Amino acid sequence: MDLVVSLGGKVLTDALEKDNLEDYVEAFQELEEETDNLVIVTGAGGLKKYIDAASEFGISESEKDLIGIKATRLHASLLSSALDANVTVPENLEKVAELAKTQDTVVLGGLIPGQSTDAVAAECAEIIGADRLVLATTVDGVYDADPEEDSEAERYGSMGYDELLELVTEKETSAGSYALVDILAAKLIQRSGLETIVLDGRDPATITTALDENPSGTRIG
Repeated sequence: MDLVVSLGGKVLTDALEKDNLEDYVEAFQELEEETDNLVIVTGAGGLKKYIDAASEFGISESEKDLIGIKATRLHASLLSSALDANVTVPENLEKVAELAKTQDTVVLGGLIPGQSTDAVAAECAEIIGADRLVLATTVDGVYDADPEEDSEAERYGSMGYDELLELVTEKETSAGSYALVDILAAKLIQRSGLETIVLDGRDPATITTALDENPSGTRIG
């Protein structure tokens, strides 16, 4: 099986702060043993503070995007080294596809300005023909409302591609709606028919369920 995991930047930042990055490395090593190809895309997380700092100096959105991409690639370099994976972090999809043909694990960050790492992960899944995409976040699935603000929010056990896109579209137009996936990532998931799992990445053990028949979290497909 070929698997792509989008590891939320905040998940990785928290792991560094809690000094339990080793647990994540072990979780991914376990997945390595069960997959033919494993691609991991890292977010910026706490490193977004550099983007916030740049805002104070009137720096353009495009320049801030580039700073953000560098932050994601710093995370990718760290995790790649820990996993003894790719020496150089790929900066385009062609390189991801090339590396996936020669090694079992590829770790990367962002690719182009204006694109989330979830969208990057979806594109990586498309180009390597992955069997499953996993979005490891700080929430244990997709909810009909923000669970941090609404105690009655209900988690979806499963949902269809159209349902996900509708939820994401509502988020774009209504401050009271909630979704974990941005609209571009949702469209990429829909067009490729990717089986996608949104799960809680705060527990490394949960990530190891990514290949289970009934994984933790919300199944999209």
